Formats: sequence, structure tokens, C-alpha cells
Amino acid sequence: MVFRVGRAGPAAAFFVLTAAGAVSGAGVSAAGAQTAPARVQMPANPQASPTADTPISLDPNSPLAALPDIGVGWPDLATSPMDPAATVAAVDANTESRYAWRIDGIDGINDALLRQRFAQLSTLDANDHQAANAAQLDRRAREDADLLNSLLRAEGYYDANVVTRVEPGAKAMVVLSATPGTLYKFKGVTINGIAAAGDKAPGLTTAFGIKPEDPVNSDAIVAGQAKLTTQIGREGFPFAKVGDPAIVVDHATRTATLDLSVQPGGARKFGQVVALPGNRVFGADHVAEIARFSPGDLYDAAKLDDLRRALIQT
Repeated sequence: MVFRVGRAGPAAAFFVLTAAGAVSGAGVSAAGAQTAPARVQMPANPQASPTADTPISLDPNSPLAALPDIGVGWPDLATSPMDPAATVAAVDANTESRYAWRIDGIDGINDALLRQRFAQLSTLDANDHQAANAAQLDRRAREDADLLNSLLRAEGYYDANVVTRVEPGAKAMVVLSATPGTLYKFKGVTINGIAAAGDKAPGLTTAFGIKPEDPVNSDAIVAGQAKLTTQIGREGFPFAKVGDPAIVVDHATRTATLDLSVQPGGARKFGQVVALPGNRVFGADHVAEIARFSPGDLYDAAKLDDLRRALIQT
């Protein structure tokens, strides 16, 4: 078969398609043409490379090819998906049982008040007659660990550490293991303003009772403050003011300092007993008769309290 390429005229080129599928140039009649006859190699087997015009036969019922990396097998419903050990652990965590408890590490602290307070406030002790599960035991143990740590700090053990554990057995044993650490002591104690009490100052300082090298014990400090307040009122200072102690703890030296402010306010004496206008219950003479002090005596708050009690009884 012969094809003509280009416009009609002397420059037209003719190609012959042979029976074997090869294309050969028949020549170029134009003068001066430099191009040699072209030879194009066609595929030997046209069926081996289908083109877009070649129809492709697909069977809609044929299965899809397997996709890579999705080969997950179906679970076997006949077997349990849970780990038996995990099941046992879950059952044990929810099982309630009776328990006992104890404290380790405080035998060297000779303070019955600490043990008494812990017994009064302990969550473990308050509920040890009731069964508890693992979560309840853990919560109660942590609460009591915080309580014991606070009580130890109040004793002066500011580096105290308390950890908990549960010893298994027929009856679980909850253990609070305490490490008290070093007992902090006072390096300095200052009572500002006490000198204004004059010759009563030494006695008032003794009444407070806290001095250097004493343990930083909260109970002792509160008791000393109360004693000083009472004593300064009995020494003739009705308007005295005793402030709150300011304590500074130094963890580097395991010591502390205490500063207390006192304002005596000047000494006073008892005067005449005077009845208020409109008082129809007790006359001034009756009150003066039952009072255990006389005009001119140094003011004593204890004697005034005694008079109040006597008036109530009459």
C-alpha cells in the first residue's frame, strides 16, 4: 500500500507499507534532498503490547488480588481474649478482706502523745473492723502516711519520710515505715519586749519555758505561749499582749530560731469595787465582801476569775 506525505508536487514523498509490516521510503523526487530513505521498525508481534484501542476482557466474577500487609487473620471466637493472669489480678484488686496495720521506725521517739493523736485521727485504725479492697487500703495508707509525717514534723523531725507497703497473707498487713531523721533544735530564742516588765521579766521568761537547744516541738511552743499569757496576767499586767511565735527553720544546719513579741502594757493595781448604774443584783459592798483581793493589791487575773465564779454561784 502506498501513502503520500506532504503536498502534491515534486517534493512529495511516497512510502510503501510492505506485507511484513515494515515501512520503506520509495524515494524523494525533490532535487537537493539530503535525507536518506527512513526505515521504521514495527513490533514483530502487535498482540504483545495492546494499545488503548485494544479491548481488554475482564470477568466481573473473578476475585480481587490480595492486598499487601493486610493479612490479619480473623480471631478465634472459641478462645478467651483475656489473659488469665490479668483476670486473676482484676479479681484480687476488687476482693474485700479484713486487714491489720502497724507503724515501723518510731520506737526511738518517746512521746505517748504522738501515738495517741495518731490513733485518734488514723483512717486505718478507724476502719480496721471493716473489710476493704486494694484501692481502699491504698487510699487509707496514704492518708495515714501524710498524718504521721505531719505529727513527726510537729515533734521536730522536719526531715521525716513515711512510705507504705502491704504485706500479703491470710490477713493483709498495712505497714507505715517511718524514717524520722534528725531532731531539729532551737539555735536561738528571743522574747522581744519582755524587758518592759521590769523585775517580772525573768519569771515571765521562765514561764515561757522555751530555750536554746530545746527540740522544735510544736506542743511545747503552744504550751509555753499559753503559760506566758497566764503568768503575765497574774503579775499585774491586765492589758498585756502576747504575739504568735515566728519560727524559722534552717534545713542546712537542722536548727531553728524563735522570735516572740510581748507588750506588757504597764503594771496595775486593784481599785475600789463600783457597781454599775441600774445593777439590782449585786451591790458594790456585797461584791467587795466576797472578793479575795483588796484595793491596792497588785492586779491578778486569777483572782478576778475567782470573783466571777463566786458571783455565779451566789
